[in-house]
Amino acid sequence: MGPIVVLAILSMAPTAQDPGPAPSLELRVERAIGQGLRWLKGRQARDGSWPGHEDAHPGGVTALCGYTLVKSGVERTDTALIGGLRAISGVSFKSTYSAAVHLLLAAALRDARPPTGTEPAPIVDSRARASFDLLVASQRDGLWGYPSDSIDMSNTQFALLGLRAGKRLGFEAPKIVLERCASALFHQQEESGGFAYTRGNSERGGMTAATLAGFAVIAELSRGDADVLGLLGKKKDRIRAAEAWIDSRYSVARQPFGPRGWTPSWEYEYLWAIERWCGLTGRKKIGEHDWYREGAERLIDLQRAGGDWGDSIENTCFALLFLRRATMTGWEDLSAVYRRLDAEKRAAAEKPVVAPAAGVPRIADWIVAGPYRDEYGNPAFQAMDLAKLRPRERQKFGDRAFERASLKTDDWTNLEQATGRDGDHIDWIVSTSLVWEPPGGGKQELDATLWFAFEDAWKIWLDGKLLSSEMRMASPIQEDVVLPVTLEPGAHTLVVLVADDTGDSAFSGRITDRLGKGLPAGFSVNAGPAPKSGRER
Repeated sequence: MGPIVVLAILSMAPTAQDPGPAPSLELRVERAIGQGLRWLKGRQARDGSWPGHEDAHPGGVTALCGYTLVKSGVERTDTALIGGLRAISGVSFKSTYSAAVHLLLAAALRDARPPTGTEPAPIVDSRARASFDLLVASQRDGLWGYPSDSIDMSNTQFALLGLRAGKRLGFEAPKIVLERCASALFHQQEESGGFAYTRGNSERGGMTAATLAGFAVIAELSRGDADVLGLLGKKKDRIRAAEAWIDSRYSVARQPFGPRGWTPSWEYEYLWAIERWCGLTGRKKIGEHDWYREGAERLIDLQRAGGDWGDSIENTCFALLFLRRATMTGWEDLSAVYRRLDAEKRAAAEKPVVAPAAGVPRIADWIVAGPYRDEYGNPAFQAMDLAKLRPRERQKFGDRAFERASLKTDDWTNLEQATGRDGDHIDWIVSTSLVWEPPGGGKQELDATLWFAFEDAWKIWLDGKLLSSEMRMASPIQEDVVLPVTLEPGAHTLVVLVADDTGDSAFSGRITDRLGKGLPAGFSVNAGPAPKSGRER
């Protein structure tokens, strides 16, 4: 960082009397990178390696961490970097992921210049040729996968990044490899224009951005080759369709998933894919969105007080690579510690978190109808409005009848296992009654909180009022749908529409007071007919 920037930073330092202006995004990014690097170095083992996936991808996580360190601005004399390079000095990189990251590290080290008069860290590209040759030899049907598994778009994106890094090291990818890849990528495209992890699955924003970056890599490596560039030119409408798929649905916090949904999973991989695509193509905006500013703000918000993202080495690397715009930038220095930002991060981490108390069970008593078949992106889910539905046992809705079911009280339930009926792209309706009868009678209201766990999309009605509706898909199954409610005396009808894309039809519901504790005497849950003394709302 140059002296003018340093002076600007110092001029922003708050005094004891005046907290000063809000720190700029640039300064907050620098601080986030510094905190992230400190956390990452703290996870390094004594032998210099970073642990993870050694059986399938030996040396891969350590190479990824080394690449992140270099791209984040550490000097080549940094002890953590040198330790990591020594740890992988004898490793044979045998998987697509690890070989590709090894090449990224080697190219980054070649580009990075050490300060004058210092000893450089060892260069690892003496073995980079073997990693490059592995990628060329392991291509199958134009794409890449794990060495022993089917091809997928994730391995393919890493392989192309590895080939690009190899080019910077002086290695040439055979023309036939690029031609086959360009052709095969178009065969993986869904009708919507997006790309999935594997053909036929739900499209994802990250896989689509990564594939668009892959097209950019192929074009870069094929400069001067009319055949490969001609193939890309003939399919430019397909590339534009993929761009339009992201442009029309882009959200920094909600990765597009399937025809209408979004997913919180793979968030850091998604953002790094966005950085690669936009960096390689010079794109400044996605639709009307400033992708870097919005992404940087989100990552700063998600960073934990310790400096990490999700207590994950890989996630922390992906976040740092996005923040540093690692695809297109080189070596830069880092700013000094900014104490005000540290204090704000610590204060945010110390805020109390309300959660259900361990002794409060999930609701077991439900009536369930389903599954309702939904083969093409949940059109039935979108159309279902259950505001007027007051389910009863054996009552039919559509072609299914409601049946009494006992769900787990200590964890979420797979509705497919609970009912003995399975499938994918299906919907379920679950319902129960929340009954509040104040001890001694009276009209006292009950303040409560509903907690739900889903993997895919949901809609929730209470007494016909829609409380929550979300097309979130493929998410971690946890009680993160939290709805405060106020119950008047009587029986209240709770109706939940649960979607399942693939995998389990995951669901659970729980009710507590506003502090997460159990509810008082007079409250009960009953999926059967409301008690005679109750008053259905």
